[in-house]
Amino acid sequence: LDLSLARLDAQRTELLATGAATVAAVLLAALMLAVRMSRDVSGPIRRVARTVSSIGKGRFEDRVPIVGGGSLRTLAEGVNEMASELSAMHQQMSQRIAEATAELRARKEEAEFANMAKSRFLAAASHDLRQPMHALGLFIAELGQHQLPPPARQLLDQIAASAAAMETLMDGLLDISKLDAGVLKPSIRSFSLQPLLERIAGLQQKIASEHGVTLRLRTIDCQVSSDPMLIERIIVNLVSNA
Repeated sequence: LDLSLARLDAQRTELLATGAATVAAVLLAALMLAVRMSRDVSGPIRRVARTVSSIGKGRFEDRVPIVGGGSLRTLAEGVNEMASELSAMHQQMSQRIAEATAELRARKEEAEFANMAKSRFLAAASHDLRQPMHALGLFIAELGQHQLPPPARQLLDQIAASAAAMETLMDGLLDISKLDAGVLKPSIRSFSLQPLLERIAGLQQKIASEHGVTLRLRTIDCQVSSDPMLIERIIVNLVSNA
């Protein structure tokens, strides 16, 4: 039996061509569908991502365009609502910060004014009190030139010590007021601390003994760089308080 295969070969070729065309059409349709999905889904998602990033940088006026429906529309509306709430909160916080800053500035000005008033008061009070304190010192010195019985002499010495302490306090108040007002400028220089301590100990020794306190000065070899007058005031205050 002689059978020709030409017709079968032709049918096979036709089927292969049809299959290839069908596969190509399916691939093309899948590609077109993917492109459309990318445009309809990925595009809005990218816009949402860009808007969220912009809002995160402080541009609360940016909004996501509302397109389409379903989940993407819900997502866009949620982002826009979040941006509106953040914008309102940012405005409220900015207003509160501005109000708090203004209040702090007003309180700072009030504190500075009160500090200046205190400095002026201390300067005036200490200056006015210096005159009667100086007169009191002269009266005590004049009284000390007279012959007094021992009890009166002891009482006079106590009055003199109290007057000296009050004068020291007045000088301290005046110095504080000058420092606050920026009038008193420290005069920094290098000096030996031992003579200053010896002078303070000599002035405070009698007062310490009257109070039953032992005041002992240790010999030191020390040079300091500071204002001698201010250092003496500090040490005198410490020793007199002790």
